[in-house]
Amino acid sequence: RAVAETIGLLSRAARGMRARRFQNGALRLDQSKLSFELDAAGQPSSAAAYVTREANQLVEEFMLLANTTVATFIASAYPDRALLRCHPEPDERKVKQLETFAAERGLRVDASSSGALHRSLTALRASNPDGYEVAKLLATLPMQLARYFCTGKQDEETWGHYALAFERYTHFTSPIRRYPDVVVHRLVAAALDAGFKGRRANRSDDGDGVRSSAGPVVDAEAAAVARGVPNANVLHVVAERCNERKLAAKAAQEGSMHAYLCAFLRTTPKVVSGIVRAVGKKYLLAYVPTYGMEVRVRLEGLRRLRVTQEDDGDGGDAAPLSVTIAFDERNHGGGGADADVLATANDDGVSRAERKKATRAARGIRGRFLNATETEEATLGTIAAMRVMERFAAPGDDDDDDDATDDVFGCGTGPCVLPVTLRPIDRCCLLLTAKFPERKK
Repeated sequence: RAVAETIGLLSRAARGMRARRFQNGALRLDQSKLSFELDAAGQPSSAAAYVTREANQLVEEFMLLANTTVATFIASAYPDRALLRCHPEPDERKVKQLETFAAERGLRVDASSSGALHRSLTALRASNPDGYEVAKLLATLPMQLARYFCTGKQDEETWGHYALAFERYTHFTSPIRRYPDVVVHRLVAAALDAGFKGRRANRSDDGDGVRSSAGPVVDAEAAAVARGVPNANVLHVVAERCNERKLAAKAAQEGSMHAYLCAFLRTTPKVVSGIVRAVGKKYLLAYVPTYGMEVRVRLEGLRRLRVTQEDDGDGGDAAPLSVTIAFDERNHGGGGADADVLATANDDGVSRAERKKATRAARGIRGRFLNATETEEATLGTIAAMRVMERFAAPGDDDDDDDATDDVFGCGTGPCVLPVTLRPIDRCCLLLTAKFPERKK
């Protein structure tokens, strides 16, 4: 009971700390991470977005508090050789693109500061969830990478952290898995050895000095040497190396996650709902919230499709406003198929051999699932049939309900029926599959 009460107090404190941090201008742009369940053979049997719970936020707030407190401490004690972490302001040109995109679609996004952007996204999440997903994705594009640096090699005006809205920040809380934290621990130990006690200690000066007037005080340089703290030149090299390895670790993590997702989708294709982010005659870009990923849907060169786009009319570089996809039996990509062949390819009353022959002649026409391969059509047909059976078998369902089969795949969005016009922030139904290239012998 005492433990539960203590955790409850910590949770209440963390909520207050979190609210104050965002009031002070912090920005949160969560990038979805996937979690997988593995079968006995080590292959992924399910995939889902990792859910962040209040317990995660509790730990996060106290870690942030420790990191920023330590950063302020070591930067005051060793202003010429502290290892901090900065986050530069976003690219102005890309920020302007975000604001333009939002304005063209009636979304209110203010990216004038980290705090303003966070408030805009929070309001958008409540009023337009799909618009929020696209705006959040676009908001990550202007962001520069946070990086480690040596304070003696960078102007003090650039020491701050944009997203966290901290003047000083570092990594202190995970020395068992990050080398920068080890260096920071050495800096803290050296500062304590030299008599620095923090802002709340009795100070021997009237400014921001943190050296205590009580107790033995050793030379700060000697303390740094004794604790193995490198000089500014060496620390600068260490910081650059840490930045390089952190990027490599991130790439490995993302590559591993993508490989496991592909392995899952190869054996278990999924029909999902995507939010269109950008349109054009050659392809669509759609964000899939289920897996936190963006996919490209190719339109160029597909048989039996006619694609037209609507521009803003200004003749500038603005992105297309919409794209219309229509069936066009004349657009056969060099093949040949008349109306009779097309009808045979989609006639369940003829033999399988006749349908297969007609399908080859009308390559690109796959009945209801336009331009899908035979394997993909079989998968889609199976999923759709199972979903329809589940819907009609569910208690309370009415067999006469015309809308019961709209979302036949159970993904939240019904299949597109041609002709269809798609605009950014529209929903579309997508089939996600994966195929690994064969290994060279």
